[in-house]
Amino acid sequence: MLTSEIAKRYAQALFMVAKEEGFVDAYLQDLKRCEEVLSLRREVRDFFLNPVFPKREKVALVSRIAEALNLKETTRKFIKLLVEKGRIGHFQEIIKKYQWFIDEERGLLRVQVKTAFPLTEDLFNQLRKTLSHLTGKKVEIEVEEDRNLLGGIVVKIRDTVYDGSIKTQLVNMMKLLGEEM
Repeated sequence: MLTSEIAKRYAQALFMVAKEEGFVDAYLQDLKRCEEVLSLRREVRDFFLNPVFPKREKVALVSRIAEALNLKETTRKFIKLLVEKGRIGHFQEIIKKYQWFIDEERGLLRVQVKTAFPLTEDLFNQLRKTLSHLTGKKVEIEVEEDRNLLGGIVVKIRDTVYDGSIKTQLVNMMKLLGEEM
């Protein structure tokens, strides 16, 4: 089964429980704090991913981490379940999918934008308004400057990339010219 499908199933299950218990945002924060520990401490992440170590030792470490981070009981059980089922390697993707379920519930769309130049406030607002109109959702934009683009804009909405950068246009033109020679 693909990582995204596995992640979606686990994220959806946690999201349904979180909605029922009224802790949707709290569980997201718990997941993010736990992920921070895993990403900052490579040896911890490697320990969880290494099949040589027994699951009981991994579950014991989850308990210690959960205690140190003061995670909610449901989050603790969820992370232990991931370890027991050998799904902890999908943790980052599960968090992304969980965030996606929250966003869908709230009618929110997260968009990543890369530009070669700083966006003016007017351009930023126009972009948000246009994307909101096209998608029918409230749009939250994360902007990143990338001087390598030379000009133009790259917009990423979930898994779809709209590349209007000058760099890509030049690369495409070079490919086209190369084919004609």
